[in-house]
Amino acid sequence: MLENPYKFLRVEFEFTEGGYLLTQETLANEFHDKEKPYYCDTLTHSAIRKIETNKRNVSDFEMNAYRLRFNTTSDFLLGFTKVPYGKDEDMQMIERITGLSYNSIIMLKILTSYRHKYKNFTPGLGADIDAINALLEYEYEKAQKSKEYIPSWSIFHYIRQYLSSGVYEREMQDRLRVWNDDETSIFDIKENDFLIQDGQKHIIKHMSAINSKTGGGANPKKMNVYNTQNPKEVYVVEVNKAFQSYSRDNILDELNKIKNYLEEKKKKRK
Repeated sequence: MLENPYKFLRVEFEFTEGGYLLTQETLANEFHDKEKPYYCDTLTHSAIRKIETNKRNVSDFEMNAYRLRFNTTSDFLLGFTKVPYGKDEDMQMIERITGLSYNSIIMLKILTSYRHKYKNFTPGLGADIDAINALLEYEYEKAQKSKEYIPSWSIFHYIRQYLSSGVYEREMQDRLRVWNDDETSIFDIKENDFLIQDGQKHIIKHMSAINSKTGGGANPKKMNVYNTQNPKEVYVVEVNKAFQSYSRDNILDELNKIKNYLEEKKKKRK
């Protein structure tokens, strides 16, 4: 018979990092601390004793209290997995939605908790969160106005590569190669070559390579980008603007806009 998961968590807690001897009575007292996020007034000493001996059912509210107290998962408490410790389910949801790593979220939580605790002692603590919020809020408000949710630039990308702008173009795809009949060699089609199509003879004066579906590619100042998982999803990128977004002047200009944005927010609060 498998060991009771609730008893396992309490007994093994002593051997975890920062752990200590945790009796049923001590655990009951912790569950009754209203300041704790895992507060649960139904988890009395008697209730815990019965739960650990399989003589009492556990409510969803009580299971959630155990999950928060021991950083475990519902799957472990229900016997679906033998792995007791894992990422908090709420944390996993935040990871999935935001793309932030587990450790990044933990660091933000630490900064936030320390900021609330020591805000009078170290007023600059948590400025990292202010910076992140300012960047994301600014981009979000700008996106709402333009209805375009792909940021035009990112201060976190290539910030040291101050690429000059106005001199970049995608090279023309103007070399056309074809195989001969027996596919033993290839040769180029050049301007002024003859082309016979549908019985008519044509002289090739100009050449350009384009995409067969979208017709894009002839303009050297733009390039077509498509989603390999959904070929119908095609974007046209202006090459110069793409490089301008990472230029030093553009980054400084965008930072000034964010500064003005924050100043306007302060005025509205007053």
